[in-house]
Amino acid sequence: MEYHKYNIPLKAFATIYRSEKFSKIINWFWAMAIFIVVIFFLPWTQNIRGRGIVTTIRQEQRPQELNTVIGGKIAKWWVKEGDLVKKGDTIMLLSEIKAEYLDPKLVSRTQDQVNAKKEIINFYESKVLSASEQIWALQNAKNTK
Repeated sequence: MEYHKYNIPLKAFATIYRSEKFSKIINWFWAMAIFIVVIFFLPWTQNIRGRGIVTTIRQEQRPQELNTVIGGKIAKWWVKEGDLVKKGDTIMLLSEIKAEYLDPKLVSRTQDQVNAKKEIINFYESKVLSASEQIWALQNAKNTK
């Protein structure tokens, strides 16, 4: 307790200023300082999302999209970017080709399809010819009136 110069105990002074009590603020300060130091030494991983294009020098290392009649997986590239190619050059080797794509009657079936398309063309040509004859007949009938 605090005493005045006349040795009178001042209870209000001791209650308000708490001079005899130990302060816990210094403990909180040291605890926070240690916590911050520990945080600095923890491993830090940072994840970043982004969009872009990844390119490589070799075709085998980048995805390629080719639209083909016969599906398969590219096993080997015979050309690289910048090479000059001409009609008939082998560009790549396809693997994992399905057996049903290797039809022995493919050429004859394709020829049948070509012939069917030619017949359809002939049908429409004759239809156009008959329509033009009808137009001519109507125009003649109109002119004779």
